[in-house]
Amino acid sequence: MKTKIIAALLLATSFTATAYASEFITAPIGDDYRLTVEGGASGGRVGLIITNAQTDAENIPQDGTPEDSVVFFDEYEVLDGKYNIDVPINTHSGLYRVTAGDESGARLEDILLMYADPEENAQAVSALIEAAKISKQDMTAAAKENRYALQFYLPLTDSVDESEALAAVYDAVSDGSLGENDGAAAADIYRSELIVSALNAGKLKELDEYMAYMNIDDERIEKWYTNASDSFRTSVAQRMNGIGIDGADGFKDKLTEMTILQKVQTPDGYTNIVSILNDFSEETGFDDDIVTSKSCSAVAGKTYNSLDALEAALKSAAQSSGQSGSGAGSGGGGSSSGSSGGGHSTPSIEVRPSAEPAKPLDVSYFTDLDNYGWAKEAIGALFKKGIISGRGEGIFAPQDNVTREELVKMLVLAFDLADDTPAEGFSDVSPDAWYAPYITSAVNAGVVNGMGDGTFGVGMAVTRQDTAVMLYRAAAGNVGGETAGTVFSDSAEIADYAADAVARMSAAGVFNGYEDGTFKPASPVTRAEAAAAVYRMMGN
Repeated sequence: MKTKIIAALLLATSFTATAYASEFITAPIGDDYRLTVEGGASGGRVGLIITNAQTDAENIPQDGTPEDSVVFFDEYEVLDGKYNIDVPINTHSGLYRVTAGDESGARLEDILLMYADPEENAQAVSALIEAAKISKQDMTAAAKENRYALQFYLPLTDSVDESEALAAVYDAVSDGSLGENDGAAAADIYRSELIVSALNAGKLKELDEYMAYMNIDDERIEKWYTNASDSFRTSVAQRMNGIGIDGADGFKDKLTEMTILQKVQTPDGYTNIVSILNDFSEETGFDDDIVTSKSCSAVAGKTYNSLDALEAALKSAAQSSGQSGSGAGSGGGGSSSGSSGGGHSTPSIEVRPSAEPAKPLDVSYFTDLDNYGWAKEAIGALFKKGIISGRGEGIFAPQDNVTREELVKMLVLAFDLADDTPAEGFSDVSPDAWYAPYITSAVNAGVVNGMGDGTFGVGMAVTRQDTAVMLYRAAAGNVGGETAGTVFSDSAEIADYAADAVARMSAAGVFNGYEDGTFKPASPVTRAEAAAAVYRMMGN
């Protein structure tokens, strides 16, 4: 007898009997397939029903009688708030809707399942091959007639032209690479080519649920694409849309290229650019002498549409005489003193008392701060406030040079400068880039300007004198009345536009010089130094 749970599922299914569901599963073509679903549930029982996804909703029997439209239904016990259902699937080839719910009325499962009966699959493959001997049109008709037995279906099929996918199957049959026993291979060809067609048509904004059908077995792809963040993979998918991929054979090459270019645009440290280019050196063909820390730092955060464009930029950076980041971040005014501070002078500033007792700072999330005791407090405090973030997987990269966009983000968040009023645009700042709103806010607040050539300078390291200027502007000049800072032995090398800011920052103890009496105005600032300076400024 039908229970309330099954009745509710039957009613719900009658309104949603379409080829759309929250999850799509392709059952392997084999003799025995079992569908396992599990999760949390309320009450004592869970109901599960499998219906033909193509059945007209009006034809689903409300008395729960298993007919052609209702393949299976049953109820299962909930143990300790969890359910685990193992259902054998042994029916005709087709597209099925699997729905489960509990006593609270919650929908627990909503699966679109494609199943191919092994015997029916073999017969369909044989019919496909025979039809291909007559003509391409006949093979296409046979493919559509036996779509589910052949597993020539993805949810994309409903919205994408499948002619290229079917043409690829026809070519494989014609050249003899597909035979009577190659049902799974035929399905692979269809699905991978359909995915490429969707990308070329600009209709596939997410790749995750379809990557398994591309049959890519490459640890480098897993490292740089599969294991990347959701937003990174989405950005790669957006890059893949509409670029004209040359069939499934060209998919991996394009995925590799777009993954590299996206990593350059959102590198989380230029060292990642060096690493990914080294991993894919055979594919890129880039010379070793252009894949350097200096050149990769110069291109970090910038947008390139092809490997050729990236190669040209790397060559240009390698040939230029820009600043060297080598060893420049081991000391400098961004750090407080201490035996591990690398020779930094002790800052002399007055920190505002907190309204509450100070809480211990926990920076154990980052695993690379052992030698940065002088910066741990600052990094921990800013990290907890969301002002700074790491490079992923517990890495802060304290020794990396801070980039212009990274420092701008820190200043905007630290001094509450958010302002989305439209500002001057820069040719190297995409409106969709993570740093775009921070740059807009900083420009509106008068903290920073562009490079004078229409660019902002995304990915460029920030010099010590420019850091002093940006800190001073971000605090609106509110750093006390002292203007006479330390007289450095290299004061003559400090640019006129930065002299006042450097003096005020050193007088306030926010940004100090080196123990040898120099300030090194043109040296880059590391991420640890920037964090320490911003933190001290917040206390002034």
